[in-house]
Amino acid sequence: MKKKLKILLIALGITVVCVLLIAGLVALAVLTRSAPVYDYDDPEPLWELAERTERYIIRSTDRGSSARNEALKALEDIALLEVPEDEKARRIRERFPEESFWTDDLKDVLKQAESGDAEAQFRLGCFYSFRRDVRASDADLDRGKCVMKSQAMAWKWFHKAALQGHAKAQSRIVGSMFFGHPAYKNVSEHTLPLRIEEQLGREAEEWCVRAAMQGEPDALWDGYGPDKDEERNRRAALAIFREAAEQGDVEAMRSTASLLWHFHDYDGAAEWERRAAELGDVGSMISCAEERERMMEPDDEDSKPMDWEWRQKAFDAAMKQLDEGSARGIRKVGYLTVPEYLERLTGGQSEEEFAARVMPRLWDLIERHGDYEDAFQAIRRLMGIAGLDYPTLDRLFAELGMYHYQLEYADALLDGTTTEQSEGIRLLRKLAGFGHPNAQRRLGECYLKGTGVPADKAEGVKWLRRAAEKKDIFAMWDLGECLHTGDPPRSWLEAIQWSLRAEAYNGYPVYDSISEYLFQQLKNSIKRLFE
Repeated sequence: MKKKLKILLIALGITVVCVLLIAGLVALAVLTRSAPVYDYDDPEPLWELAERTERYIIRSTDRGSSARNEALKALEDIALLEVPEDEKARRIRERFPEESFWTDDLKDVLKQAESGDAEAQFRLGCFYSFRRDVRASDADLDRGKCVMKSQAMAWKWFHKAALQGHAKAQSRIVGSMFFGHPAYKNVSEHTLPLRIEEQLGREAEEWCVRAAMQGEPDALWDGYGPDKDEERNRRAALAIFREAAEQGDVEAMRSTASLLWHFHDYDGAAEWERRAAELGDVGSMISCAEERERMMEPDDEDSKPMDWEWRQKAFDAAMKQLDEGSARGIRKVGYLTVPEYLERLTGGQSEEEFAARVMPRLWDLIERHGDYEDAFQAIRRLMGIAGLDYPTLDRLFAELGMYHYQLEYADALLDGTTTEQSEGIRLLRKLAGFGHPNAQRRLGECYLKGTGVPADKAEGVKWLRRAAEKKDIFAMWDLGECLHTGDPPRSWLEAIQWSLRAEAYNGYPVYDSISEYLFQQLKNSIKRLFE
């Protein structure tokens, strides 16, 4: 009996020692983990570079021309090469230099930025940014139209200027920090572990403080600055915006009105909105209409009061802007999809006539001028009038080189005929080849199920593994299950590894590694044991 007890105690002791040893190793791995190393000079993911290049090809060559078709085919050939991503990126940049489409004065801005000029770096960041610099000159906005938008490239140039103390760059870098930072280079759907998200949040706050300390009003508006009292910082921003507004800056007028609303000075806010509206700002015109409507009594209980004077002015100004090559105004105009309002605003035009008048201009803005943001939002508002449905819209935007829509379009094609499935697989191959994690996962699923291609588990596992390596959680689950069951290739150890990683990243990627996940689970277990 004593012998059995002694053996049991020895076995228990060995087990405890092993558990403690494993826990120590896991803790050591977590505590000694190094900070992530980012490539600050080339933060752009390969698939984003390929998407911008495809848009560049589509815009810079005539529709249906042999030159366009050859260029697009060359881009697909690069996607299918079994070479590292850096090599593919190098070939794309050599074969399709985007700057060749730029104007001479814009190339001069690039040269100045590369030589270290902080103001040129800031302006170049504005050109790349999806959110236009509202206080940039009209000439700068017009020049920036030929630059393909990229959060990563905007962040890169804002970061270079911010490091030199450029206040506006320090303020604007925050807008491109999330999704433009190099931390997002190899992750799926822009999801990061919580630790890195928090790190980026702290970094963004530091840039805001630096900008506010130099008197940048946008950063002061957010409450940052030399004063610990956020409201006093905002009042400092109000003083700066009001001074610019007094000199006729329309955007400063709108910012002044917003801050006055924040401080409950409704009469002052309405006055600045009115001034901006009189200078042609469509959003301010709509605000004036809404303010008047709040003060009007309804004709009866079921009718809503409408201020047609300001709404008509807003609509006319939006259409004028569209004629001049901008969709910003028409994007803001409300009631475009209500037939009776539209007929009154257009002077009796039918829905079909209005759609025929507007839609070609919006498509031209997208294809020729790269105005994806404003024109796309305007098209979504006008979809019903133009008779467009969502699958049609996906196809049209896919043809314009927008990779997210190519992915949706490929999914729709895979549910169709054999010919359509082949086209869907072609799109998935290209996107997967350029490292788009969702496309890699979906292509792997197609090989596993035999959708559009002959079933091939080895090929399916290859693409699932590539997606899983970019932290696509669904690919991790699928890969773990695939490696654990079914026909070869089979690897139980790797299956367990991917299943653990999927569990660690499940829902929200809180953990950076399996070791951190296991360490946290061990801590939770010990905590529950002593509760």
